[in-house]
Amino acid sequence: MGPGVTIVGTTETDSLNRKISNESPAGAALIGHKKGDEIEHHARRYMRLAAGIGADVEQPGLWDAPAAELPNDGIIRIGVCAGAEYGPAKRWPLERFAEVVNLISSKHATVHWQLFGAPGEKEMGEKLSSMLQAPHENLVGKTRLTELIAKLRGCKLLLTNDTGTMHLAAALGVPTVSIFGSTCPIATGPLGDRHIVIRHQQPCAPCFERECPLGHYDCMTKVTPAEVAEAVVKAAGL
Repeated sequence: MGPGVTIVGTTETDSLNRKISNESPAGAALIGHKKGDEIEHHARRYMRLAAGIGADVEQPGLWDAPAAELPNDGIIRIGVCAGAEYGPAKRWPLERFAEVVNLISSKHATVHWQLFGAPGEKEMGEKLSSMLQAPHENLVGKTRLTELIAKLRGCKLLLTNDTGTMHLAAALGVPTVSIFGSTCPIATGPLGDRHIVIRHQQPCAPCFERECPLGHYDCMTKVTPAEVAEAVVKAAGL
């Protein structure tokens, strides 16, 4: 995660995230780290391995891609990736995504939403689409990788869970507003300096489990639609 990434919605971010707590499950879950270690982004760890065999890891734009060039047609396109194939512990409730979309569109008529997701998430996409009272295109499970890249490049912003699409958007220079719960944004957040991560730290997080071991999913449900909508409006310059 780049130095300019903003984490909102939590307290004591540095002490809770930058080092692995002796009490946190992250001590066992973060690959290659011991308790008390500084947390390094996984991409930087992998790049150090690549550098060791001669790869050029200092190329311009490698860590912070230039901003994508947007269509000049008067439409503000914002992507939404409401799924996460890893499991429900990484998914913010679907109805909250819908609430954010509907709230923003009620005040900003030029916004057009594009729903993204994997082939196995088509049902989720249809459900979310049925909740929206805003102009949108449901592309969940309907795009190949090249098509997804083209669609993301036309977006001013991506609202997302912690997903592969989030990382793809960041690599394309598309700003993101991402919601983190069971995972650690310091280790696996979007790279670059134009992103906002929303996270409400819980004593049990990050656990990196597919499902909440305690059954409450507080790390996700404590995040409110109002704060997410505020972040989207700010990041998109609406």
